[in-house]
This record gives sequence, C-alpha cells and structure tokens, in this order.
Amino acid sequence: MVNPKKPDGFTSRELVPLHGDYARPAVPEPVVGDYYYGRPQTKSAIARSYKQMLFRQRRTIILTFVLVMAAGLTWTLTRPPLYRAVAEMLVTPMDRGSGNTDNLAVDIGTMTRVRSVATEMKLLNSPDLLDEAFARLPESLRLKGFRTPNMALADYPIAITNPRDTDVVAVEVTARDPDAAARFANQILRTNMRRSQETTKNIAELATEHVNSELLKCDKALRQTLNDLAQFKQQSGVVDVNASVAATAQGLANLESQTAQAQSEAVRAKVSKQLLERELRRTAPTIVASINEADNPVLLTVNNQIEQLQQQRASLLQEYLPSAPEIRSIDQQIAEAMKRKADAMARRAQSVTTAHNPLVDNLQQNYINAIVAEQESASRAAISHTQAGAMRGNIAKLPRAEERITLLASRVTELQTTHAYLVSQQQALTLSMHGGLPNAMPITAARPDPKPVSPNIPASVVLLTVLASLLALGLAVVRDQLDDHLHSAETLEGITGRRVLVSLPQVRNGFRGLVTAEECPPALLESFRILRGNFLLSMLDPLPRTIMVTSPQAGDGKSTTVANLAATIALSGKRVLLMDCDMRHPSIHLIYGLDNARGLSTILQGEATFEECLQQSGVEGLDILPAGITAPHPPELLASPSMGQLLEELRERYDCVLLDSTPMINLSDGTILAALVEGAIVVVSSDRTRQPELQTALRTLEQVGVPILGLVHNRSADTSALEWRG
Repeated sequence: MVNPKKPDGFTSRELVPLHGDYARPAVPEPVVGDYYYGRPQTKSAIARSYKQMLFRQRRTIILTFVLVMAAGLTWTLTRPPLYRAVAEMLVTPMDRGSGNTDNLAVDIGTMTRVRSVATEMKLLNSPDLLDEAFARLPESLRLKGFRTPNMALADYPIAITNPRDTDVVAVEVTARDPDAAARFANQILRTNMRRSQETTKNIAELATEHVNSELLKCDKALRQTLNDLAQFKQQSGVVDVNASVAATAQGLANLESQTAQAQSEAVRAKVSKQLLERELRRTAPTIVASINEADNPVLLTVNNQIEQLQQQRASLLQEYLPSAPEIRSIDQQIAEAMKRKADAMARRAQSVTTAHNPLVDNLQQNYINAIVAEQESASRAAISHTQAGAMRGNIAKLPRAEERITLLASRVTELQTTHAYLVSQQQALTLSMHGGLPNAMPITAARPDPKPVSPNIPASVVLLTVLASLLALGLAVVRDQLDDHLHSAETLEGITGRRVLVSLPQVRNGFRGLVTAEECPPALLESFRILRGNFLLSMLDPLPRTIMVTSPQAGDGKSTTVANLAATIALSGKRVLLMDCDMRHPSIHLIYGLDNARGLSTILQGEATFEECLQQSGVEGLDILPAGITAPHPPELLASPSMGQLLEELRERYDCVLLDSTPMINLSDGTILAALVEGAIVVVSSDRTRQPELQTALRTLEQVGVPILGLVHNRSADTSALEWRG
C-alpha cells in the first residue's frame, strides 16, 4: 500500500528541511559506537557523551566497585600476617694469592677468602646451606613461622640483596612469626660463617700435618749434622776455616735453604691441589634449587582414615575407659594406618629443579691458584739447586779437610734456617686453625619486628580502589557498547539520518499527566513547547493536516506524547483534533479522563455519527475522538472506505489532526494508517527502543511512502536536560 498523500519530489530518507536559518541538509553522518552524535566531535561533546554513559551505567559501576572492594578487603583481612626480619653482613674479600708468599697461613686464608659479593650471595642462597640453617631451628619455630615440622622447605621465603656500591649483603626472611623470621635470618649467617671457618680449618690441618712431618725430619737431620761436624773437627784437628771459606759455606747454606723452602712450598701447593681436586670431585656441578612434592593418593586416603579413626576414638572415650577393648582396637587401627602413612610418604612423587652450584666456581679458581703456586715453587727450587751445585763445585777445589768442614757447616746453617722457617709456619697455621677470619662478618643481627609487612592495609585499600574503579569503568564501557538502546538524541540522528524534533526528559516524580496540569514539571512543559515549534517548522508547504504518531513497540510513550503535543498545539491558537486510532489498547480517554463508550470504532461500524462521538478535552481548541469499544477486527475498520472519507472531512474542519496509532512492529494497523495520513512522527524511548526495532519501523513507513516528519526522543537521560530547573 502506497500513500497517495505523499508530496511530489519528497524522499522519505531525507530530513525535512527547516525554514530560513534553521535549514540543514539531510545527509546521514557516520557513527562510531555510541559516542559520536551525528555532528563534528568537540571536546565538550565527547565529555558530555562519557558523562551520559557514566550516568546510564551508574548502577553497574557502583555494584561492581562495591563487590570488588568487598571481595578484595575480605581476602586482605583474612590473610595470615607475614613478618620480615633482615640480617646484614659485610663481605671482606682479599686479593687472590699469587702463590709466592712466605706465609703459608696467609696463602690458605687468601685461598678461602677470595669470594666476591656476588659469589657470597649465591652461596647464601644455596639450598644446602638453607637446609642446614633451617634444620637447626627448633621445631616449635618451624611450626609457628613456616607451618611445617619438616627439616627442609621446597621453597624458602628469603631474599638476598646487595645495596648498590657497598660490600654489604642483606638476608631478608619472611615468616608468619616475627621470632621465627629473625632466628632463621641470623641462623643463615651463622651457618655461612661456620662453613667458611670449617673450610679454612680443614685446609690448615692438612698443611699443619705436612709441616710437622717436615719439622721432625729437619730436627733429626740437624742433630745428626751437628754431631758429624763435631766428630770431624775432633778427628782432623781443624777447629775452624778462614773467612772466605766460611762465606762460601754460608752462601751454600742459604741456597740449600732456599731450595728446601721452595720444595716444601711446592709440596704444600701439591697437597692443596690434591685436596681441592678431591673437593671438586665430591662437589656436584649442579644443586637442587627446588623440590615440588606431589601428594600420593594413598597418602590422602590414609590421612582421611586416620582422621575418622581419631574421631571415633574421641566419641568412644565418652563411654569407655582407655583400657577398654573397643579403645584398644581403635588404637591398633590408628597405629597400622600410621605405618601405611609412613610408607606412602616415602614413596611420594617429587619434581626436582636443579641449578649451577656456586661452590664449583670458587673451588676451580682455588685449584688453578694451587697449580700456579706448585709450578712457581718448583721453578724456584730448580734455580736454587743449580746455583747450589755450582757453589759445591767451588768448595770441592778446597783441601779435603776444609772441604768437609765447609760442607758440614753449610749443612748445619741450612738445617737451622729450615727449622726456624718450619717452626714459624707451624705457629701461623695453628693461629689460622683456631682464629682464622671468615670471608664475611655479621654487622646487623635480625630482630623480631611485631609490625607485619603483609597484609599492608593502606596500600591494599589504595590498590583495591584503583583496581575496582578500573574494573567498574571497564565493565560499564563494555555494557554500554553492547547496549543497542538509543540513549541520546545525537546517536539517534546519527544512526537514522533523521531529525530529532525534541528530547523529552525522564520525569523522576512519576508524573504521567498533561502539560496543562499545575503539577507538570517545568522542564517537561518547555520540552513540549520546543516539540511544537520544531513540529510546525518541519511541516511541508502546503502544511499537512493529518499526522499519525507511532512508535516501534508498545510502551515507548507515544500516547502520552501525542496527547501533550495536541494540547500544546491547541494552546497556540490552532484548532486540533486528537484521534485515538489504537483500537486494540486505547489510552487517550484515560489521559483526558473521558468516556470511551463511543468513538472511532462505532463511527466506522456505522453505529454513530462523528458529532455524537466527539468530546471536549477541557483545553480550548482541542477536540477528542476516543477509540470507542474495542472492535473484533481493527485493521479491517481502518482500511474501510469510511476511514478515508472521515479523514477527508476532518482535513477541512481542523488545522491539525493527530492520530494515535498502534506500534509499527507485529501489527498492521500502523501500516494502514500510514497510507491514509500526510505525515508521521515516530516516538523512540531511550530505555526501551532498540536499534533493530527502530530500523524495522522506519523501513515499514518508507515502504508505505508516508513522509516522516521527525523523531521524538522520549525519556531522555541527558544530564543537561535533567539539570535544568526553569
């Protein structure tokens, strides 16, 4: 059905141009999301769009914020408190020994104290050291601070740090008890010191054993040489030699002493090398970094069985003595279950993570130093031995008696020098074993801090506030993007390419009456005045007389809108007729408080005349034609010739005839009326009408060919309209 009243040259997809300065082209503008309003975007428009979005989604924002804050605060407040203790030590690295020092204790101290700060940090984080330190804690502290009676943990809650540009290493321990945290941190440092001292002591003991052996040999040789010298002097009658020969003997003694010392140092370096080589073979290149234990299903079953048996025993103790057979039977079952539990724990599956052992690097460097020291000592011994051989050749040229005395005197001097050197080394090694300095010294002991570091209530509240706000805003944006309701007039214009005549504000006090009532909100009255002005300016020339007001779905507010529009136009001095053409669910008579016994349906059925059904509205210039009693077939009545004839007569009697139509979707009444009128106004509800429904309604009107004079955006949540006070 095509509307015969459609003006020539009028395209329904075009906006009706306004007169004069109000003219604007009917070119649809692009729309992006719900935040472009069919006009160039400005900062104020964008800000207003987001403000409207926040207002629409206020319930979602508030609910999400409250739920996230409640859940976060509940989790934060129910977490067990954690305490932190910090112990600090000063790393005192020495220069690496070159192997040519005269003090064996210094060489050993250097060999065991060449660790850098980074190496010391790795050693402190070694699982072996941590296991040993943790095992030394009392079981009560392990239970209070770490919730385990085991002698080791799979993952230790520690942090090893080094303040920048310092040789200080800090050990931070976090536990559920402040005393446990402090004790564990201090125990880690003590265990590290003890290990360092034990390493020094072991090497010094081995070196002392060698020095003592050499000292015994030297002492025996010295006594024998002195005895031989005294006997030779007595037999030969030579008491002494001249100064030249004595100097030669002294030089030979010095060279022999240097050779013996170099050989002794080479032997010590070799012994140290062998010790370090043995340590390297015993030290694994990798260590266990973490152990993740998987529960044995049998273990879980046994634990449940033990718990049930203990509950049965507790209930039986209320009736029987501990010596009763029933109690003994339960105790025997518990003992058997405990044995099965021990077997299951032994077969517990484990996942082991390995890491590089930091001790290997330290031992390898010491091993290299020992090799260098051995080679250097051997080289010095060879040189001294060669020089001593040359001097022996000179002494061999002396007379036999002088040669013999010179060699014996040289040997005595050599042995005396060696004996003194070995005694000094023995004393130095004794001091090194019992008073050697560790590689690091504690400078600050950890103390229990009663203030927990977690949960941090102020920081948690700030973080939760930010997180809850972001989640609430994000959810609001997502919901608003997925919402296909037409919340703003600008969005409505951008999507449809049609002019919005007015945005009617949503009335908060529930007012649903006429704008002529005294209790009508000023903002609503002013909005209908704007609608009247835009409506009259939007009319074609010649002005259309019959105009239908419809909507996509029921409940969009078309009846209230057309009732107030008719009253507003009548107040401007025009003769207006308001016809209720919704014979399925009539409502105009309810709005004006009129009788609906006779109306349009009775006229079209020929049971009454127009004058008999016409009623006064109480507003000057406005007449009302109710729908009448609901007819069995409204579409057939509207499509009858009587309806067309009635509208032709009314065009001559009134300046404007407004028809309240049925919704356009799923009903044919609106389509029939659209073919009979000269224009249509579509009412769109902000909170009910969806984009697909509106597009369907507009497409139906376009197919009929009725000019769409404009759209009315009803129940607008535009904050600018709500803030107006008049």
